Amino acid sequence: MPPEHDGAAAGGTAARTIICTECDRPWLYARERWRLFVTDDDVPETGAYCPECAVREFGEHVTRRLNEPLRRADTDA
Repeated sequence: MPPEHDGAAAGGTAARTIICTECDRPWLYARERWRLFVTDDDVPETGAYCPECAVREFGEHVTRRLNEPLRRADTDA
């Protein structure tokens, strides 16, 4: 495959698709609220979870705001 078609975006970096740690589903829709969790290991690792797997793995309390609109940090809440 020629270098210009190796999957790299302009500028030499490749875009990576986020995949659910549990079900291997790709994150395709920006409106969908996924959760990223970081382990407390010596070398921290990040795991991405789709909404369904996040509820199943961590409970409703972790994902209860999935359908709420995002708030800006500089607004009164």
